[in-house]
Amino acid sequence: MKVLRAVQRGGAVVETLIVMPVLVMVIAGAFQAAMIYEAKATLNHATLQAARSGAVNNANINSIRAGLARGLLPLYSPDSSLGGLTGTLTTKVLPDVATSSIRILNPTTEAFQDFGVNVHGVREIPNDRLYLRPTTTGSRSGLTIQDANLLRVQVRYGYELKVPVVRWVFRLGLRLTRPDLDNVERAMVAANRLPMIATATVRMQTPARQNSAVMSRNNLPGAGDLPRQGV
Repeated sequence: MKVLRAVQRGGAVVETLIVMPVLVMVIAGAFQAAMIYEAKATLNHATLQAARSGAVNNANINSIRAGLARGLLPLYSPDSSLGGLTGTLTTKVLPDVATSSIRILNPTTEAFQDFGVNVHGVREIPNDRLYLRPTTTGSRSGLTIQDANLLRVQVRYGYELKVPVVRWVFRLGLRLTRPDLDNVERAMVAANRLPMIATATVRMQTPARQNSAVMSRNNLPGAGDLPRQGV
């Protein structure tokens, strides 16, 4: 009996040694997944803040980036003091935002061609008295001037995976399931960051001015499904 009990105790130890690493990985994975969910919700809100900031500042890319940084600040657990908030924003959030990809999906380059006017050497889309303006569709953009006054911002942000070992599993999973990752996203994955995408649309409150973040209609996500327009 004593021998049998010793064998049973030894078997229990072996089973525990086998099960414990798996259990730890499952718990750690669930913890990391919860953090990712929180980060995505924060990014959605931050992207909306970025779009709102751009809407009142002529779709200026620096204003959009600043709005995004303010929205992402809660992810970085800053000190509640003003100095702590400012320090975290400057030393952590803004450098991460600088590596993010911010694209203006609307208005497009073609919308500026259809409706833009030159003001002090900058091309901008009029924003005043839209209800009185024609609703004619632009030949290049496929938009009306009212539609061209909607600011649609897309953000690709690399969220830092924080749980050791689990982040390696996430990276491996991304490489196996997402062979279509572009260079920006591959760089994020290589830096232990999970690429996240969020989009927000708001009504322009000032005339949108053309800048380097404005996308061409042919380069928009799903551009192959868009109807062709005359030039």
